[in-house]
Amino acid sequence: MNEIEFLIDTINHYTSLNRNSKGDTHCVYKPLNDKSKGCAVGRHLLGFEGINQDDDVSEFTTFVTLHPELIPDWMAKLNVYFANRIQRLHDDKDAWDNAGLSKIGADMVNKICCDFSINYDKLIVSCPRIKHHEINRL
Repeated sequence: MNEIEFLIDTINHYTSLNRNSKGDTHCVYKPLNDKSKGCAVGRHLLGFEGINQDDDVSEFTTFVTLHPELIPDWMAKLNVYFANRIQRLHDDKDAWDNAGLSKIGADMVNKICCDFSINYDKLIVSCPRIKHHEINRL
């Protein structure tokens, strides 16, 4: 999986009902309940050994340092700042509603696209759950 595929996978998977976060932004990576298979990063990990649900390691850069053995090869090749932004998108409760991305989430995705040279208009074609919000074009 590359960066664009990881972003598309995250957008197409989540709604406000299946985010895997405690509270507003406390990510725990492994599943908290039967509604989620884990967070944006956690769904793809090689396992959950050693992950404590009370630890706050919401930043991917922190997580990959603490648990490098759980990171699949494709994820280890991602730009860590890009992976951080995808994790923050997942963690932000305001980025999601019952149907998928909220307007705030769509603006966050647009900003990620601008910062990492991804064509937003081409991206939304691959994301059936992204709404065509009037985004703040950058």
